[in-house]
Amino acid sequence: MKYTAGQAALVANVSTATITRAIKSGKISAVKDRAGAWQIEPVELHRVFHIESPAKDPATQMNADAIPLQDSTLQTEVEVLRARLEASETLSAERADQIQYLRTQIETEAAERRRAQAILADQRPGQAEPAPPVTRRRWWPF
Repeated sequence: MKYTAGQAALVANVSTATITRAIKSGKISAVKDRAGAWQIEPVELHRVFHIESPAKDPATQMNADAIPLQDSTLQTEVEVLRARLEASETLSAERADQIQYLRTQIETEAAERRRAQAILADQRPGQAEPAPPVTRRRWWPF
């Protein structure tokens, strides 16, 4: 049974464009049928893309699927993930505390700055009103 380009792409787990490029470059030999679709021999596809054949014996395949994952491996992975989660939560809490501390520092420094500006503003010498101009009396009245 020959593959079409689309079927070959599914079997090789690549895109159809990859299959057609391989045909046009000569890596895979294929022929076009009357409808214009590529017909690819399975042997050619397996030769180029190194596809493993499925197990012939269904019992062997079923036994391979029935092997459970090791509980200890999964348990170890869960413990590692829990430790990472706890570490990230601790780090997050520390950062939140640090942010709160810095905000209070900024507020304190802003209040001190306002007080200092108020003190400086009050110590400036006041503007005295200008004295009226002194008119000089002339010695000879006209």
